[in-house]
Amino acid sequence: MKNTRFLRYILVGAVMAFGMGAWGDDFTWNGGGGDGSWTNPANWTPALASADDGLNGYPDGLDTATIGGFTITFINLPATLATLTINDPAANITLGGNLTTNTLTVINGTLNLSGDAVTVAGTFTNNGTVQFSDTSTLAAGSVVNGGTSVVEYTTGTCTDIWGGTYQALTVGAPATLNLSGDAVTVVGAFTNNGTVQFSDTSTLAAGSVVNGGTSVVEYLGGGPVSPLWGINYQNITVSGLGTDLQTTGFTALGTLNISGGQISSGSNSTITAATVTLAAGAIRFSITGILTLTASTNHGRPQCRLRHR
Repeated sequence: MKNTRFLRYILVGAVMAFGMGAWGDDFTWNGGGGDGSWTNPANWTPALASADDGLNGYPDGLDTATIGGFTITFINLPATLATLTINDPAANITLGGNLTTNTLTVINGTLNLSGDAVTVAGTFTNNGTVQFSDTSTLAAGSVVNGGTSVVEYTTGTCTDIWGGTYQALTVGAPATLNLSGDAVTVVGAFTNNGTVQFSDTSTLAAGSVVNGGTSVVEYLGGGPVSPLWGINYQNITVSGLGTDLQTTGFTALGTLNISGGQISSGSNSTITAATVTLAAGAIRFSITGILTLTASTNHGRPQCRLRHR
């Protein structure tokens, strides 16, 4: 009986200790410290946490952090955190360091992870905008695209680290997104303001594609490739040994640049570009039908028109 009562007291004490902060504390950024220092208690509410947090007054370890409508580049970011949430449309948050967390949620606003190594043990949920650069890395148990979410690749030569499925996808200038060998689905708009690269093993399904004023779509290396982007381009490049862009025609408002490989036209094809640059490679004609190749100067006057029967 005494032993049973003693074990009961131990159990009750353990539950009380567990309930008094074993899950960490909840913090909200208030910016009162006037700097971007994560470790400044004046920037957080509450300014002083419970004993399990070591009384340090800022979130780390088992704590949760919520960031509202601030523009911040954090310094002194902790290595681990239970949960990070961005929840305001005015938020423009640059993480400024590497982070391991259980869950990461962007309810609204922008989270810039350029150059950061982020590990999410559970779910990374995006209902706002998440930005990556060529030096970003992401390892997540799962990613969830909200109905208004955007993933943007901002600088450098990037790869598809989000995992191939997007609500909306943007390639910023001057970024390059290399999708060689990737299968990508974009429910909404795929907007290109930089360069998007496809190989012969790439696939793309997009609700719509948008060409920015200086954008380039490049088909490079590997073998026969279909025009995944469609028939309308700002600038288009064909490059790499073995590349064979097989098309029945397209329009480039800017430059058609062939620096390797070839374009194989179907019968009765029309290719239109403001400028054609043939540094290497070839344009190959169908045996039957007509190929019309039109290139114009900046003044809109025909520079060449080629018809093959």
